[in-house]
Amino acid sequence: MPRASGAPPRAHRQALVPGSIDTSLIDAPSSARLTVTVSLQGTPITNAWDIWVYPANEQAIAPADVVVARNWDYDTKAELAIGRKVILFPQVVNPIESLPGRFLPVFWSPIGFRNSSPTP
Repeated sequence: MPRASGAPPRAHRQALVPGSIDTSLIDAPSSARLTVTVSLQGTPITNAWDIWVYPANEQAIAPADVVVARNWDYDTKAELAIGRKVILFPQVVNPIESLPGRFLPVFWSPIGFRNSSPTP
């Protein structure tokens, strides 16, 4: 089987051992977007991910033009009807009509796969 351009021959490949990253965020600003970059030593192989760090006690304040609602009720619908921006943090969620919160592969979609749920 042909190998990808730049890939090392099979005899020179090494098994990668899963690891972990452990670092203190004590000196991070109050809220920050940080970038985690991982590379394979001695190769041009690298990958990066943005992560967002928020302190446990920081209070979020909604902009003046945003209504924060806890219920899908008459008042929330009325705010939307007059053109206000609304973010809904429901107090009660119907688990039958909701997908569990998790990271899904990019190719899974509730629209494309109506009769199945993603596997963990």
